[in-house]
Amino acid sequence: MLDPELKEYLKAINANIEQVNKGNNWWKALSHGLFTGFGYVLGFVIALVVLGWVLNIVGIIPAFKKEVDDWRRLLQQTQQQKLPSIQGANTTR
Repeated sequence: MLDPELKEYLKAINANIEQVNKGNNWWKALSHGLFTGFGYVLGFVIALVVLGWVLNIVGIIPAFKKEVDDWRRLLQQTQQQKLPSIQGANTTR
């Protein structure tokens, strides 16, 4: 015969298992996963914004401004250059 206290534990475990099996918990799991993922992304974006703000206040980001301006100027120069045309390449037959 089983101990009465053990019987109560087994009844509680069985009741919990029945409750888990009875409901449609996949909707709950799906929503939990979506909100958790959204929270991670939102937190990462906020951390990046705060980090950028701190680096801007410290003065590290303005040091990169000259490099960015040089790259932008170089890109604009290459876009404005015309490609040399190859003679005879555009002939129609």
